[in-house]
Amino acid sequence: MTMEKTDGEPWEKVSAAIGYAIYNPDIDDCVENVFNRADKAMYHRKSEMKALR
Repeated sequence: MTMEKTDGEPWEKVSAAIGYAIYNPDIDDCVENVFNRADKAMYHRKSEMKALR
């Protein structure tokens, strides 16, 4: 989801990238695996957002 306020100064614009992952017992042997996938998804989304600017 992308929400953007287009009428504002550059310092008034705020963006946030989020990533999430769902526990899958077939591939996750610890909670750290889930967090790592969520982190990877967040950075992927962040790079997509930068490309749109």
